[in-house]
Amino acid sequence: MIFQIFHFGYETIINKSLELCENTLILIGSSDKENTLMNPFSYEFREIIIKEIYGDKVIIRPLPDLGVGNVPS
Repeated sequence: MIFQIFHFGYETIINKSLELCENTLILIGSSDKENTLMNPFSYEFREIIIKEIYGDKVIIRPLPDLGVGNVPS
């Protein structure tokens, strides 16, 4: 799951995953970007928000952007 701002849609998906799965992994995309129009929040800030809601029920990991031309074929 990749997102910038946590909202009801993501909450619904995570809650359903927690109902159905033993483990839920949340990947925070653009983890290497912050303080831009497209990515106003840092990875650390977004991680804190999710941890405040779900605690240790989820696994959270960063997912940095690879950038154009850096995608393996």
